[in-house]
Amino acid sequence: MRLRKSIILFSFLFFLSAFFIFTPRVFASDLNSNGIQDVDEAEVIVNSNVSLPAGEYVFNNLTITNNAVLTLEGDPLSSNDFKGVKINAVNITIDAGSSISADGKGYGANQGPGAGKDVNGYSNPGASYGGISSGNSDSTYGSATKPIDLGSGGTTNGGGAVRLIISDNFTNNGIVTANGNVSSSGGSIYVTAKNITGGGKFTANGSNIKN
Repeated sequence: MRLRKSIILFSFLFFLSAFFIFTPRVFASDLNSNGIQDVDEAEVIVNSNVSLPAGEYVFNNLTITNNAVLTLEGDPLSSNDFKGVKINAVNITIDAGSSISADGKGYGANQGPGAGKDVNGYSNPGASYGGISSGNSDSTYGSATKPIDLGSGGTTNGGGAVRLIISDNFTNNGIVTANGNVSSSGGSIYVTAKNITGGGKFTANGSNIKN
């Protein structure tokens, strides 16, 4: 009987340890500043510029309208594999003129796996990510089918990382961006949804401008 109790106690403690180790931390947010956490609202409407720090968030229905920009920050110093913003939602709608942006939210200047390394006489070689930049000796990095990495920095910041997990409908009539700044690589946009509709755009471009 004592052995059985010990086994049960060990199993329970192991479960708790596994739960705290493997359960991702979900951050609280209140994008419309009404004092109610977004996860507890049936619908969150973003009609002015707001931002989310790097981390994971949960929404029911999220709408971005009125030319608003939802900025998603990055955390290059994080020990997590994913260093951008992950949004879990039932539905997400981006109206025309509005956007989700992680532009310039990646690694800082000359930082990251694809940071510029001059081997061909370039004074400011660009940063690489999904493709090799001119004058850069670094190879590419990350996944082409499940991109989750920050963009690397050239003379300024690379693009951030956007992860959207939508159980029902994603209607994009605006823009989702993770572009890099001057001579930096673009970041990543990874969307999974039951349905994707709308005439909007997705861009995670590197900049070809050097200073």
